[in-house]
Amino acid sequence: MSSFQKNFQTTWQLLKNAGVSTFLGFEISLKSFLYLW
Repeated sequence: MSSFQKNFQTTWQLLKNAGVSTFLGFEISLKSFLYLW
């Protein structure tokens, strides 16, 4: 799970750096998915 979280954090950092506001909903969906684990 830590490996998955690290990948998620790295991806989220890339999205933040890119400044893509369209991925805001996508990020929320991923966070909800993380809570299901």
